[in-house]
Amino acid sequence: MIDPANAPHDARSRGVTAIRGAVNGLMAEVLEGHIREHLGADDLPPRQRQEDLEQVVAALRSYLK
Repeated sequence: MIDPANAPHDARSRGVTAIRGAVNGLMAEVLEGHIREHLGADDLPPRQRQEDLEQVVAALRSYLK
């Protein structure tokens, strides 16, 4: 049974959960685009590919903290 006293808390909790899901989805799209653009290009010199790889790894580590 739903407790009316908890309704505001439940609504905020659902809102936070929805925002987190949206941010996770956005981050996945941004990372995929970055990986495809920078690491999927065949014409990149090895040094540039390594620098781009380090950027992706740093973004992942920052996001997963």
